[in-house]
Amino acid sequence: MNQLVKTFEGQNVRIAGTSDNPLFVLSDVCKVLEIGNPSQVKVRLEEHLITNEVFQTATGAKLMTVINEDGLYDVILDSRKPQAKRFRKWVTSEVLPSIRKHGAYMTPDKIEEVLLNPDTIIKLAQNLKDEQEKRLEAERIIVEQQPLVEFANTIANDKRGILIRDFAKVISKQGLSIGEKRLFQWMRHRGYLMRNNRPYQRYVEMGVLELIERPIVRTEGTEIKFTPRITGKGQEYFFNKLREEYQLVSV
Repeated sequence: MNQLVKTFEGQNVRIAGTSDNPLFVLSDVCKVLEIGNPSQVKVRLEEHLITNEVFQTATGAKLMTVINEDGLYDVILDSRKPQAKRFRKWVTSEVLPSIRKHGAYMTPDKIEEVLLNPDTIIKLAQNLKDEQEKRLEAERIIVEQQPLVEFANTIANDKRGILIRDFAKVISKQGLSIGEKRLFQWMRHRGYLMRNNRPYQRYVEMGVLELIERPIVRTEGTEIKFTPRITGKGQEYFFNKLREEYQLVSV
């Protein structure tokens, strides 16, 4: 099955995978069910229910979180929104049966059009060819970007804080050669750090930055030195911000 975009009550739902194992874009499902934070849903779901698929978007290939059929039902059943029942019925009575029967999502009207109009068959064949070419390109990108994906997963699970200069060294290995001075400058210009490089309280409360106090004993007395650090959560946060700005492929 090729990647599909179907519409439920005005909301697009992207579907990938195979006819035996359809995969639904998690963020699209969350929009349908009015769930504001797909990341929290992803954390709650068991590992075997989620994976990643590359989709072509207006800005290029993008690696997105998708859920299998069991994961979809898990998210739907956990929702208390009135549209959840309608969404489940749409998926189970219309989308999935058509995909499993035809290898693609085809409504009765589309099937009739294919049977009556040879041009429609030609167009569908061309669309299939185009989609296959896009998928091959997307799979190539996945292979190329796998180290980047693994790095993002690693820093997401890192609970330790890191000095900003060390973070600059770490991300340079992932193609973000910004350097320590430019990284400090970037963080000040974007409003994360004050002029004296102390983090703004908002980002401390967000848990992405922290301020470490360290006493320095001198002959004239003890001086307290303040050093900003990026938390484990902050490493993922700032890596994603920098990646978007420097136009690396999203993960």
